[in-house]
Amino acid sequence: MTRRAKKATSPRKGRVGATLASPSLQGRAQDIALIDHLIERIDQGGSTLVISGEPGIGKSALLDVARHRASERGFSVLSMTGVLAEVHLPFAALEQALRPLMKGAEGLVPRQRSALLAAFGMHDDAGPPDIFLVALATLSLLSERATREPLLLVADDAQWLDQATFEVLAFVSRRLSSDPIVLVVAMRDDFKSPLGDASAQRLRLSGLDAADAEHLLDANAPGLPAELRSRFLKEASGNPLALVELARGERAAGDTPWLPLTDRLERAFSNRLSDLPPIARLLLFVTAENDGTSLHEILSAAEAVLGERVGIDAMASAVAAKLIEINGTEVRFRHPLVRSAMHQAADPATRKDPRRTCCRDSRSARPPIVASCRSDDRT
Repeated sequence: MTRRAKKATSPRKGRVGATLASPSLQGRAQDIALIDHLIERIDQGGSTLVISGEPGIGKSALLDVARHRASERGFSVLSMTGVLAEVHLPFAALEQALRPLMKGAEGLVPRQRSALLAAFGMHDDAGPPDIFLVALATLSLLSERATREPLLLVADDAQWLDQATFEVLAFVSRRLSSDPIVLVVAMRDDFKSPLGDASAQRLRLSGLDAADAEHLLDANAPGLPAELRSRFLKEASGNPLALVELARGERAAGDTPWLPLTDRLERAFSNRLSDLPPIARLLLFVTAENDGTSLHEILSAAEAVLGERVGIDAMASAVAAKLIEINGTEVRFRHPLVRSAMHQAADPATRKDPRRTCCRDSRSARPPIVASCRSDDRT
């Protein structure tokens, strides 16, 4: 147990309600109140909050609120963000968060210091670093800083944290009760890895209700024609990012089944595609282009394209990623904009010949990936 940090300072005058006034946080007052509660009770010990939800639902916006609230109350704030391109680099995200504290590594016991420096490539050591010692060193650094001022540690896109960092974070999250440290983690709702113990609080964000969705859309696109406004509300299905970005994008032409998406919105709703096998991406594309929802039609179309039998098990990864749901003989996208994202992410060559699943990879901004859809091919 570390020495208790000084009590957090009171918020500065003129700040109250500033964050709540942000249009992008419409309908999140209760969620913000939970974050405020964790920060304001810091003198009673640390805590962990895990926020989950679909892309664009507002997880990162709530993390920004947490940073803002904590900073104004005298907390130190450390952050890490999972990046798909670095998911195979051990301790990459941990180094990002601990960089401001590394001067304090000199005060660590020798074995912890050696393990931590080896993990960050700052010390020559034979063999891989002991992850338990790295976790202990991390907890020691955080706890030492927390003796001087409360600490907020934020982890965004936790589904893309490297495994070593995630294990260290899980270790730390189970040992915060005696330290003035708040850990807030955001992850997409299909990520199954556990974090924290039974005391960790869980917050799953759902879509905005009808009134809040209308208010947010009207704030970002006043004066929309009634028909287009109605369609935006239906397609966004309560997703705050969708409501904001649809208002900023091009207007849909006629009764086309696909809404034109901004680049940001397309990435948000197609960023899981690169995780899927090629055959699953083909089935999603066929589902997006199909006028109906018949499972039989979709599988038959895929068989016609591939020249081989395709079973329902080929869609399992797309279901697990919560991109689609299968209800008896029907297939539906979990969110309406996934359909538009699939259509928009496919280049003209793919639409002409679906065997070439040419979809933009979420690992880069725009370049396409071209791959055969046969199940024995590699992407």
